[in-house]
Amino acid sequence: GEPFAVFPNPAQTHIDIDLRAAQGQPVWLRLSDALGRLVGQTRIGQPGSDPYRLTVGHLSSGTYLLGIEPDGQAPVMRRVIIGR
Repeated sequence: GEPFAVFPNPAQTHIDIDLRAAQGQPVWLRLSDALGRLVGQTRIGQPGSDPYRLTVGHLSSGTYLLGIEPDGQAPVMRRVIIGR
């Protein structure tokens, strides 16, 4: 599949992010809402082979943009839909 796949999508309580393409380097995850407001960010120092689980159950339904940014690289953007 594509690098940095995000699933399930649409999501309800969480998303799993495949970070294998960034193994061995720190990664920033930044989640923004449809208006571009940052609603969450986290830094993962050592991404592993297992998907990283990000909880989204506290967020309102809607469309979000997830930026996956390995150190020193341009962010990879993924659209995430949260629906209940």
